[in-house]
Amino acid sequence: EFFTLRVCLMNTLLSSETIVPNTQVKSVVIWLHGLGASGHDFVPIIPQLKLPDEMGVKFVFPHVPERPVTLNMGMNMPAWYDIFGLHRDAQQDKAGVLQAVSLVNQLIEHEPQSTGVPYEKIILAGFSQGGAVALATALTHPKRLGGVLALSTYLPIAEDLLANASDANRQLPIMM
Repeated sequence: EFFTLRVCLMNTLLSSETIVPNTQVKSVVIWLHGLGASGHDFVPIIPQLKLPDEMGVKFVFPHVPERPVTLNMGMNMPAWYDIFGLHRDAQQDKAGVLQAVSLVNQLIEHEPQSTGVPYEKIILAGFSQGGAVALATALTHPKRLGGVLALSTYLPIAEDLLANASDANRQLPIMM
């Protein structure tokens, strides 16, 4: 049986919903929500997975702060970065994407220190805009991660990210 605990991580702006196993933590899934959502959105899925306790999987569901989103008429909403348009040639919020990557990197760096879980046992998951940030973070993270689950998403600022891809994660397993 898992229990849910609301925590605010040190050195980061993101509060999170965290599901911790009753056994030793052996791996961590950091699951990023989509535009206009929150970390609460995917918490109900975890009990349905019926993972055995001995797997020792910790789940972290961060909440991103609100910001104006140009695509949505400048409305404030939870967003990892701004979106200017949906067409292929639309301007992209490179600074916002890189800021989101920095926030997720802080979450990643917290895990080996707090749980002892190695980087190779940390998986990034994300839906929509959260999936875009999961991909961007994993491709550029300097340490080998466990993998990425990217749902209903795309790779933002692709040329920049691919030009700065980490050698450690060039062969990273990605389910998209």
